[in-house]
Amino acid sequence: MLYKNICELVWNTPLLEIPKSVHWFDKVNIFVKLEYFNPFGSVKDRTAWWLIRDNIEDISVNKKIIIESSSWNTAKALVSFAWIYGTKFKTVSNRIKVEEQKEILELLWAEVKQMPGKSECPDPNDPDDPLKVISREIASNPEKYFYTDQYVNENNIKIHYETTGKEIWEDLEWKVDYFFAWLWTTGSSRWTASFIREHNADLQVIWVVSETEDFIPWIRNSSEMWEVGLYDKDFYNHVVNTNSQKSLDCMKDLISKVWVYWWPTTGSTYLWVLQYLEKNIENIKEWSNIVFIACDRFENYLSYIKKRKPNYFSSQKRDYCVYHVPENIEKEVNFINAEVLLDWNYLIIDIRNNESYKNIHIPKSINIPKEKFLDLIDNDNMPFCNSFELVIVCPYWKESKKLSAYLSMKWYKSYVLKWWMESWLDIL
Repeated sequence: MLYKNICELVWNTPLLEIPKSVHWFDKVNIFVKLEYFNPFGSVKDRTAWWLIRDNIEDISVNKKIIIESSSWNTAKALVSFAWIYGTKFKTVSNRIKVEEQKEILELLWAEVKQMPGKSECPDPNDPDDPLKVISREIASNPEKYFYTDQYVNENNIKIHYETTGKEIWEDLEWKVDYFFAWLWTTGSSRWTASFIREHNADLQVIWVVSETEDFIPWIRNSSEMWEVGLYDKDFYNHVVNTNSQKSLDCMKDLISKVWVYWWPTTGSTYLWVLQYLEKNIENIKEWSNIVFIACDRFENYLSYIKKRKPNYFSSQKRDYCVYHVPENIEKEVNFINAEVLLDWNYLIIDIRNNESYKNIHIPKSINIPKEKFLDLIDNDNMPFCNSFELVIVCPYWKESKKLSAYLSMKWYKSYVLKWWMESWLDIL
């Protein structure tokens, strides 16, 4: 089939049935919508195009810079469309957690402004919210930018209502009973399901989030959903949570069985399809159709996967990592009071990102961002010997606890300061 413009390849993606020999549930049919068949590789290609299409002539003629707060796929699609129409793209984000994704965006000539906060250790001190930064930049030069504003833009709703939901409904000949969705901006989940629910009021929508202390790309945890203007908690029938370890195992298992190269978030969603069926199969009507979405491919997340599942890679030669520390070791982690730090007998390591550390930190602490610190530990390249007593500092102490337990497996003596900012400021 001949196409004249890459933009013509957006939408009309395949719907693939998961063989019953893979999932083993006789009463249901399970289908996955392969959104990575879009030209730039994700469901966000639909979103990005609809965010700009009504204004693309003005953007192109006046060389307006498209600006958005996106950590990955929306940014990747927007920078592609920007260059197609002869302009530029800038993203302002505090959620770029997978290093190769930043590198790919920069390779595509996106301007990437990375902000502090919202790291894997959430920072309570967040003076530079990306949306506020964008507002200030636009206010200083309103003619320079076109702001797509995906978190509240109604086009993030319309595109999935008018295309994604409609495609699924028609491909399954007007029979969809369950829709499983991970939540990020909620555009693809809520409004794909909205179209289907208008035609089937009994549609069950299951919402998948990550555990609070974990991180799965493109899945928020339940406490973060207040940030999303399009979110409506009453829309979803069930709320379930998952973690990165189980999600990655499910992702790898399914790749080996159906050879769909999907990403960790899709593993999370499919995992919950199986768990939901195991618990509820007796109450599910015969030959119900279940749908979920594969939004991206796993190649863009290799560093993420390697850190959490080193045993997948022969070069790693170990079965454990900071995200999979034995429970008995984690229970033995030592906590320390802020008052003790006044003696300065410890090496205090702040594992937040550089921008957060610059905003506020404990005097005489050193800053080694978590991902870099993990690389040092994993590769036995620590810049100090294990005779040092370490105090790990991170506002979200559960993450520090995991890291301290991991250090103990490397024969380091380490402690965790609980709620460091509050406890430190209390003694000053």
